[in-house]
Amino acid sequence: MATEHRCPVVAHHASPAAIPVWWSVSWLRVTTPPMPSSPPNPYREPGRNRPARWPVHESGNRSDIISVTVCANSRKCIFDREDAVTVILDAWREADAWVIGRYVIMPDHLHFFCGPRNRDVPLEKWIKFWKSRASQRWPRREEHPIWQENEWATQLRQGESYAAKWEYVRCNPVRHDLVAKPEDWPWAGEIEILEWHES
Repeated sequence: MATEHRCPVVAHHASPAAIPVWWSVSWLRVTTPPMPSSPPNPYREPGRNRPARWPVHESGNRSDIISVTVCANSRKCIFDREDAVTVILDAWREADAWVIGRYVIMPDHLHFFCGPRNRDVPLEKWIKFWKSRASQRWPRREEHPIWQENEWATQLRQGESYAAKWEYVRCNPVRHDLVAKPEDWPWAGEIEILEWHES
């Protein structure tokens, strides 16, 4: 029987309804009942020591959803404070060429999913923009530099990937012994709703 504090595994059922990517102005807190056992880390390829840097591949009208991991410089634990979280969220909202879906802000790194609103703006340029905005407004100057130079980015290939990778991401605070249950971590949520569609 599953317990609430264990990281879930998502069964791969049918893909979500085929509806276009759209953006909601409302805030949602995503909570999914946990299931037993921990899935493998979907963010790192075997043998890869450098961040993946792939262009967004467009395929017809299929959703383009990217999972991204961004780390603090030297992996400093500087993100899990209310004022730091506010700066990060404000920078994301200001950088509106791409939109953030679900996210988890850990003490020394960020996980989030995003999709393009303006396809003329490359992912890497967009990330540099909001990093710069957040650095300018950072509440503690002694914590500069804030960001590790590179990031990990992976384009999702199917609707189930979004659900499965989110289940892994939302359990990060549990795996790091920060909370007993994913829903107890305060720095996680969803800014915009990214819906998957194949065509």
